[in-house]
Amino acid sequence: MFGSLIIVFPTPHEGGTLLLRNGGHTWSFDHGKELAAAHEPSIGYLAVLYDTEHEVEPVISGHRVTLTYNLYFDEHNVPGKDLASEHRKHITPLPNERTFREAFEASLEDPEFLVDGGTLGFGLRHVYPIKDDIKHVYGLLKGSDAAVYRSAQALGFEPILYVLYEWQPPWMKSAEGVLIDRLIDFDGYSPEDWVSILPRLYV
Repeated sequence: MFGSLIIVFPTPHEGGTLLLRNGGHTWSFDHGKELAAAHEPSIGYLAVLYDTEHEVEPVISGHRVTLTYNLYFDEHNVPGKDLASEHRKHITPLPNERTFREAFEASLEDPEFLVDGGTLGFGLRHVYPIKDDIKHVYGLLKGSDAAVYRSAQALGFEPILYVLYEWQPPWMKSAEGVLIDRLIDFDGYSPEDWVSILPRLYV
């Protein structure tokens, strides 16, 4: 499941405002007012990503009638890395994508930026289904994650997805982490064993 499609019918009502929360931001959609103001019969619809929390405020009067469809990827038809890259060439850039790309490019051209070289990483903002590996995630990137990926590609880079595993031994004040390009099966191991397993997996 990667999201939901909510269809709102034009039944007269007050209240029932839809609240959306993601990444510390909140948006509201009062479809009752929007549909009442329409000059001709209309329905409302909203597509919500899976990891976006949504809540409906109480209906004060009338009836709020909606249909909600859960949207799923067909696990046999999720595009791989190559097809996903080809598909992204035909996607309209997000409103903030151009701004990010220009800022990213300006940083790369700054002689003071990563003077000694290094690895530049961006944490993903959205949640993705993972079973046996992470290769299919290239074809599922959405929102700001997709914008960062496309921007890096447009600037001549080949971004790679990694899994970040973190652990904190009891004797340490801060956590340590390791980036690897595959999943680890921890079945049969206790958290104490992770301390000896993960440090050997650095890429």
